[in-house]
Amino acid sequence: MREGSITRDVGAGLTANDAESVFVCDDDFVTPERCEALWLHVLREGVNSLLGRSWRLDAAGRAEAEAWFASSEFDVVCQFAAVDPERARAAVKELREQGVKRLSEVR
Repeated sequence: MREGSITRDVGAGLTANDAESVFVCDDDFVTPERCEALWLHVLREGVNSLLGRSWRLDAAGRAEAEAWFASSEFDVVCQFAAVDPERARAAVKELREQGVKRLSEVR
């Protein structure tokens, strides 16, 4: 890894601890904050799918979202987004109990 870059792994089976990357954030253009914001957006889209209000997903897609939510890949996305995965899971559970269907409904 060259100095001044953040290395992030993406995709099935990859972890944040792997030495080589598929996704590189270069300080000259993409800052660590922008990388974090990108992963936060990925996390939000996944949570919206879990809450059941994603026009993109059918029943099979929602089942896949549930499997992702319970997986270590969810933990990796949370890590990239600077979010504690267990707190995220607890928050999603609470939102579901409140009947929230999309994060934009939360004030």
